[in-house]
Amino acid sequence: MAVVTGEFVCPECAARLRIHERGTSEHDLECPECQAPLTVQVNELGQLIVNKRNPVDEDPFAAHAPQRSIMSLVVPAVLLIGVAVFLFTRSSNDNSAPLPEVAPLQQNAEDNRSDVPKPEPTSTEPVQPDVAEIPDTFEARLKALGQRTSDLVATQGAFPQPTWRADVAPAEGLSWLAGLDPALEANGKFQPQWNQPWNSSANDRFVRRSREDLLNPKVDQLAGADRYPASHIVGIAGLGPDGPTLPVDDPRAGIFGFGRSTRVEDVKDGLSNTWMASGVVDRLSSWANADDSIRPVTREPIVNGPDGFGSGNPESMPILMADGSVRTMSSTTNPVIFRRMAAMADGLSLDPKELGEPEPAESIGPPAMTTTTPQPVPTATPELPQLEMTDTPEPKPPTEDVLRRLNQKIASFELNTPTQLQQVLIELEALAGLPIEFDAETIPAGDPRRLQRVTLAGKRQSVSDLLAELLTPLGLESISTADRIIVRPRSSADDASESD
Repeated sequence: MAVVTGEFVCPECAARLRIHERGTSEHDLECPECQAPLTVQVNELGQLIVNKRNPVDEDPFAAHAPQRSIMSLVVPAVLLIGVAVFLFTRSSNDNSAPLPEVAPLQQNAEDNRSDVPKPEPTSTEPVQPDVAEIPDTFEARLKALGQRTSDLVATQGAFPQPTWRADVAPAEGLSWLAGLDPALEANGKFQPQWNQPWNSSANDRFVRRSREDLLNPKVDQLAGADRYPASHIVGIAGLGPDGPTLPVDDPRAGIFGFGRSTRVEDVKDGLSNTWMASGVVDRLSSWANADDSIRPVTREPIVNGPDGFGSGNPESMPILMADGSVRTMSSTTNPVIFRRMAAMADGLSLDPKELGEPEPAESIGPPAMTTTTPQPVPTATPELPQLEMTDTPEPKPPTEDVLRRLNQKIASFELNTPTQLQQVLIELEALAGLPIEFDAETIPAGDPRRLQRVTLAGKRQSVSDLLAELLTPLGLESISTADRIIVRPRSSADDASESD
């Protein structure tokens, strides 16, 4: 039985698509991104060949459009003549009473009132909802997330649960951050399967996207240890290591907790006094993973401490409150203030002179040995290979942002099962937040090197190092440009210099 399965790129909009169709060696479909009509075929080598169909071929009457246009005018004209004859005959036969005025169809009494302004005619083209621009600063991104959360609270009277679907386990569920994704409201292109694990193949296209609205421009690491695009924002899960599992009425409970929902009336300390979300700079994970989307306060110092809370600034940190406002907290702020804000119903004020801790206080671990966190040592920018001189224009050199993405350290990348090269590059593309493409001239779509199976493993390596480790044994290299990474065969000059 023939099977059309695998990944391919739409020739019209370059969207990455997947297909799995049994019982045929050819399948017609429309690109979900741009609605281009496509034909996907599988050749003798099992490779996918994608072509754009001619819409004329699908409509047997398309070639006779002029004739149809004439007929579309003739038929209404005949009908109008018939109606006119009928009305004339009726008026001639019944002169005793005038015909009543007939109001237009689908017009109510409000429409007939003269004092009600009539709406302006609208365009017949569908209106596409606007996609909100992503703010430049981290503080503004926190504020935007707070607004989306407040809108949800105003609608349902409760804060989102860490796992968007309560009937899905935290380790598998899509997070509260996934449910507040602006892309869900903007265009409807991304429709996750909420009842499926966040990292299942059904949700791969949704969770592999980089969420700029959840990233801190001052934090270089853009992917977590799970090799997925990360979030630099987490929800606050109360106090102590058991914070995420505390019941809603516990004095140490925070806004977020597994297996429960927090109503507005549960926040007895007041929304403006309760810490709801914060930036993190350590222990990053996928923004879609519910299990890692919340974090409790456990140890001091709070800012740039062992819990990973921070914003890339050694002296301060913006935090998001439950009322949607953003506060800037100093690294010298008394830790008791942070602990009281993390607990939503401890009954304590934010005055550090007032004695008391959210009970039981012994659940909070002792302070760390140091009060400062060593800053990471900047890594040297690797020297990137230069493009050979050709007749075509040279691509623009990589920007500082591209170099930053290439130099970010990945905590761990382990792929021990032999996997097609093109699939591994898709994962690295998600980590880097940059398109990774094969050079179409030297490695065309049907080139078997794209399907060669490889493995890759590394710890605390940059994306650039992982690419080199992956491509060098295959005789390939990556070239960085201003907006993408290009994979091509290694030049003979590079091979000669290494042999010397």
